Amino acid sequence: MNKAKLIRAAGSMPMLGPWLRRRASQYEEGSVVEIKSGLAEGLKWKRHHRYVNGYWTGQYEYEMQLALKRELSESGVFWDVGANAGFFSLIARRLVGERGEVVSFDPDPDNGDSVQAQIDINGFGDAWRLERAAVGGEPGVLPFRRSAPGSPKGHLAGLDSRGFDAGETGGDEVFEVPVVTMDAMLDRGRAPDLIKMDIEGAEVMAMGGAARLLREHKPTWLVELHGPESERVVREALTSHGYSFFTIEGEPVSGDGLPRHFMARHAG
Repeated sequence: MNKAKLIRAAGSMPMLGPWLRRRASQYEEGSVVEIKSGLAEGLKWKRHHRYVNGYWTGQYEYEMQLALKRELSESGVFWDVGANAGFFSLIARRLVGERGEVVSFDPDPDNGDSVQAQIDINGFGDAWRLERAAVGGEPGVLPFRRSAPGSPKGHLAGLDSRGFDAGETGGDEVFEVPVVTMDAMLDRGRAPDLIKMDIEGAEVMAMGGAARLLREHKPTWLVELHGPESERVVREALTSHGYSFFTIEGEPVSGDGLPRHFMARHAG
């Protein structure tokens, strides 16, 4: 068993898991640690208590880490659409090297600060940049909703986590954020080889701004879906441009439905 899987297994044990979490809470807010395992092992991580411990232990979504390793090569280009704290972007930057390019998209100001901190403390600014914006169907400004101040997750207002219209609930924090399209971003750098997209239901909007990207460049996708409408829109957009669907582990998807986490490759 590799170190990342061992740490993840330990965290799920009834006695050991709570002890590990107590140990993690002893680190000061904003402290810099060395990542303990996984594909980011040995890189630096600036910790914030609002994010999962799996980032700095290195075991977070290990199957996704392996997918990045499988699909990215040196000098490649990676877009992280919904970068959160920047964990997968950090791994991608290691994989593509200084001749590659990583672009992290996240409109949440706290997430953006975390991404920029990981860039700075690892000296990765030569080939990794942050776009403090949501990805949507057309450029502009839209309201963004967090469930509470300081929450690491949010979504464009008007969407719940399934991509449906949702009203405000008590305790929500709402503020305006800039919105970019993937098509427009093609004019600001190299076209991506691989896109990871996890934007809490806004996949529905984002695919509407990716027609040129899909038509001209056909990157590979790693997607987390958020409900039936998200699945329908993403599947239709990718199928219409000649994509085939796979599990995160790289196995062909059988049947009509897509798994929540999936990979799409162009068939050509």
